[in-house]
Amino acid sequence: MDPTVIESMESRLRELPGLARAKETVRRFIASESPVHAVLLYGAEGAGKTALAREITRYWLGAGNERYQ
Repeated sequence: MDPTVIESMESRLRELPGLARAKETVRRFIASESPVHAVLLYGAEGAGKTALAREITRYWLGAGNERYQ
């Protein structure tokens, strides 16, 4: 994986408020590059689940593809 893609994702994760445990899980599966076929995000309304889901999607669909950066 291109280190600039990983750093970009890390930067975006730092900007998201809250969801510390969820963000740590995302960091682990990105670092391991192991196949992940699903992620379940749950929590209170307004906790940032949608924003985190968008970042995960951006990473999965666009890692190395500037169209999704």
